[in-house]
Amino acid sequence: MAVQFEEEAGLFGPKEWMMIAAVVIAAYLYRTFHHLLPSTIGSPGNSSTQASVNDETRRTTMLEARRKLIAESEKKIEENRGKLKAREEQKRREQIERAEKLLDVNKKTSSSGASTSFRKEYNPLMGDEGSSSWRPSKKPSAKGG
Repeated sequence: MAVQFEEEAGLFGPKEWMMIAAVVIAAYLYRTFHHLLPSTIGSPGNSSTQASVNDETRRTTMLEARRKLIAESEKKIEENRGKLKAREEQKRREQIERAEKLLDVNKKTSSSGASTSFRKEYNPLMGDEGSSSWRPSKKPSAKGG
């Protein structure tokens, strides 16, 4: 039992009508939702000029940001150099003051004479005054081994 379809004597067949319907639906969907598509897909002629403008603005903003960062870092470097110089100058002043104080102390002690806390008859090389006789030092005992 073979079923044969008779071809109607029309301009389009059923497949062609399906294709036309698909194209009409696609056109309706594109017109409704074209603003949601990325701009590069929507208009190929304008997208290249728009992309170049975006690239140029992006480059200029990047260059400005880099210049700003470089200027800030140079400013911080100069501030740190100034602080370092101030610290070194302060250290130098302190060293000079310490040296002057030491010189003043030495001048005062030398000018006041040879006053010491020792008694005149005391000689540190003689040992204690309480001992009247000389005693030999202890010899270390030899431990056999």
